[in-house]
Amino acid sequence: MDFVAIDFETANAKRISACSIGMAKVRDGVITETFHELIKPEPFDFTYINISIHGITPEMVASKPTFIELWSKINSFIGNDVLVAHNVSFEQSVINQILSQNSLQIPNFDYLCTLYMTRVNYPRRLGYKLDDICKDLLGKKVNHHDALEDAIACAELAIHNISKFPKQPLRELMGALYVTPQREKTEWTKLTGLKPSREELDQNHPYFDKRFVITGVLLSFSREKAVQLIVDCGGIYQESVTRVTDYLIVGDEEYQLLMFGNKSSKARKADELNTKKGKIEVVKEDEFLKTVIQ
Repeated sequence: MDFVAIDFETANAKRISACSIGMAKVRDGVITETFHELIKPEPFDFTYINISIHGITPEMVASKPTFIELWSKINSFIGNDVLVAHNVSFEQSVINQILSQNSLQIPNFDYLCTLYMTRVNYPRRLGYKLDDICKDLLGKKVNHHDALEDAIACAELAIHNISKFPKQPLRELMGALYVTPQREKTEWTKLTGLKPSREELDQNHPYFDKRFVITGVLLSFSREKAVQLIVDCGGIYQESVTRVTDYLIVGDEEYQLLMFGNKSSKARKADELNTKKGKIEVVKEDEFLKTVIQ
């Protein structure tokens, strides 16, 4: 059970704006070493919402090294280890986009996701946010959005999750785990055939007979669970945004991108239709959850 857990905080909605990194090295199931640095993002652009999330201000990083100046230390700390993170596609895209922007070779790291592992091991949970999971499963309070604390928490959560699978090298575990999402993707259209789990539907529910599209990574539940919740409210799931779509559900990170740039194709389509007198309402993941779980 050897790996490196990693976490980034960003100055704005763009992945290239990393302003903090935390890493925790695990050897034989024990955290043996940590790494933490503030980073001067390039371009040097902070948004209020990001500062309010992690508390890192432009003044705090103005004299700090850039990601590229730190890259040799970061790469050396990782070595040949598997990289582990909570919603690991975010950390992967930070590394890849910054290196690509600077015309540097993108390393062929292997990645393992604690968000996905937790969903596999605890499929009945309503929420999968890192701090909530660590509190519930590990009895650990996390100063969420502190890069080092999140990396350490992620490492401990990974140790917990990996121990629940048959003992095997991490790269073999990755191969076994990630067969599932590939298979689900090919069968995705079957989700539209889901039936309500309730005998009677509340026709007064605000989502009754409304059409929904989902975009981005949902942190509170799987996409299939979200579709089931829509159906249980009498709603109708759509795979793509059309002129009859009523709601676009977005994950927390996706909502930030939606509001501050780098919109998804579904969000851009919703914008386009709304300029033509469409009435597609954007709903944050947590707002959706409050409405469907009553």
